[in-house]
This record gives sequence, structure tokens and C-alpha cells, in this order.
Amino acid sequence: MRAEELDLDECSGIGNAAAAIHQRGSTDRRGGIFMADSIIHNSAFIFKDLENLRAEIRSGKFRAASGKSQWGGAGLIVESKKTPGRGRLGDVYVISRHAPEIAELLDRLKTICAPCIDFISKLDFYPLLGQAALSYIAVKGDDLGVLDHMVIAAENYVMGNQAACSNG
Repeated sequence: MRAEELDLDECSGIGNAAAAIHQRGSTDRRGGIFMADSIIHNSAFIFKDLENLRAEIRSGKFRAASGKSQWGGAGLIVESKKTPGRGRLGDVYVISRHAPEIAELLDRLKTICAPCIDFISKLDFYPLLGQAALSYIAVKGDDLGVLDHMVIAAENYVMGNQAACSNG
């Protein structure tokens, strides 16, 4: 379902309206309105986007954004080396030489999986991705395969939470 304009204040009936929106391309947000290319996603769109992301990773075309070196929030911290005093008790802490790529992946997953994540569920989603990274690194080593493993964890999360992700 495409929307030319969607006023977030009028969408309270669908739950977290911001989580029901996935922005494509260059969209503009002014005064609580998502313009033109906004698409209300359901889990089918999410799975397609995750499939495309995995293809990008497997082809070797996935790259970290310039200047991105770490990620932190919602119970997950990703860095290339531990920063003393960073984080809170219970945070999942991933130390990887591929922290920039993992940080970029987390940003991409945040966008793709937005319809499934709200201010509460993010505290399950991101630590789950961090645990997937830690498990992979512990078994296979610190290589870029961690990215694919994290996307699989995101797919499994979406699969288990389709009711929260479906809007259409």
C-alpha cells in the first residue's frame, strides 16, 4: 500500500505509527508527515529486503558508511576495542575488527525491520543480534560471515513476530 502523505498523528490505531512506516529512497519528513515514497510494510516486504541485504553481503558489495566505527543503543554496544565505562549492566558488548561493518548492518536492519520494532521490543531485538554476532565470532572467528549470521537472526526474529510486523 502506497501513501502520498501519511500524518503520524492520525495513525494511532495501528500502534506505533513510526514503526509501521519504512522509508524508501529520498523521503522527507516535515511536521510529522512522511512524504511521497513511504510504504507501509508487512512481513513479506521485510523478508524481501532481508533477502536482498543477504545477497549484498554474500556478493561482497556490502560496505560500511564512511566514518562509521561503532554502534550503541538498546542494550547493544559494538566497537573495535572496548571503551572503559561504556555501557550498562546487562548490555551485550561485541568487540570486533569488523565493528564498522556491523554498525552499518545494524543501521540497515533498523530501517528494514522498523515495522517489527517499537520502544519495548528493541530491547529484545538488538541484544539478540549482538548475541548472534558473539556466537558466530566464538565459533567461526572474527570474519565478515558475522554479518550474514546477524541477518539470519533478524529473519528469525521477524518470523517469530509476524503479527507485530503485519499491517496489511
